Amino acid sequence: MGSSSSWLVAALFALLGVGELLPWQVFLGSIDHFAVAFPSHAFGVALSVAYNVPGLPAVFLNMWIGPKIPFAARLVGLLVVNMLGLALIPVVMHFASLETAYTLLLALVSITSVSSTMAFGTVTALGSLVPGRNNVVSAMTGNGIAGLLASCLRIAIKQIAADATLGCYIYFAVSAGVMLVCITAAMMLMRLDITRKALDKVARTRKTAGTPRSQKQQQPLPARTYRDAAVVFVVFFVTLAVFPGLVTMIPSQTPEQQDWFRVQLVAVLTVGDFIGRGLPYALRLPRGLLEITSYARLALVPAFVICARGLITSDAAAYTLVLLLAVSGGYCGTLGVTYGPEAVPTELKERAGFLMGLFLMAGVLASSPAALGLLYITAT
Repeated sequence: MGSSSSWLVAALFALLGVGELLPWQVFLGSIDHFAVAFPSHAFGVALSVAYNVPGLPAVFLNMWIGPKIPFAARLVGLLVVNMLGLALIPVVMHFASLETAYTLLLALVSITSVSSTMAFGTVTALGSLVPGRNNVVSAMTGNGIAGLLASCLRIAIKQIAADATLGCYIYFAVSAGVMLVCITAAMMLMRLDITRKALDKVARTRKTAGTPRSQKQQQPLPARTYRDAAVVFVVFFVTLAVFPGLVTMIPSQTPEQQDWFRVQLVAVLTVGDFIGRGLPYALRLPRGLLEITSYARLALVPAFVICARGLITSDAAAYTLVLLLAVSGGYCGTLGVTYGPEAVPTELKERAGFLMGLFLMAGVLASSPAALGLLYITAT
């Protein structure tokens, strides 16, 4: 594959990564507006539950029906659902009553959670099948770009729009437009010769084996793949156990700047995560060393508890700790997701991709009670 072709494939996978995670990042960016629109509801908590809870069942749904649907139809369809989920928010908020709008909003959040989770497994599997060493890395980097893009859009539109409600509507409409670009990227990728040949090879492999597809998929994955999945689990568990809860509780050494300090810490984490996801382009740790590094990140948890309790009051220390959390999390998570499908035979790559998504969502869900426990420990 020529250098120009490889860069095109990498760019297209990056756009798929944006499309996977953009809805969640856009919802996060609009918490301030919805907290005002629904003052009698704890919208931040409801948003987290509505998005995270459907994720794990969505992984199993993807493992069950995903292989029965061609990659092109599955991928484009899931991204279309993400686009519609964003585009319908202004309609719901404008025309529905307050309580109905709240219910429909959370329903759309849950629907996009299912489609995003299924898209993650699909893109991971596709990235491991299409020739190119950094396809999955590109998609994971696209996840980081989604966070940066959503933040920049929200800040820019909030500054420009005089009316907060109109600004929020524009924010979701523009985000839906970005999703349209991601859908176009998916269609372009599926039409490339390199993608067609890769998927044809998969079809021939299954046919030559003389084994029904459903049976072929029941072959056990190597134990090494489960160790890669465990890396993904622990990386996302550690990150989400301390963010946003403990991170936003860290006191500034300048108390009057506390609100701005929180914004800065979140910005450092967003940028650090993006950097970490892109590092595997230049440096890949061996799998054994990656495991050690990932589990060593557990030591960050007590460090954040110490900072959040104010036992160490240093803005520089807080910035450094958050940056370390973000870069290491983005880097180890990306490599874990990449190594899993990369090291198995062609006929098992799709299942390995689904497994990475399963352990990722398990880490997300397990982090919720851990985060509550850490908040209790810190506050007492």
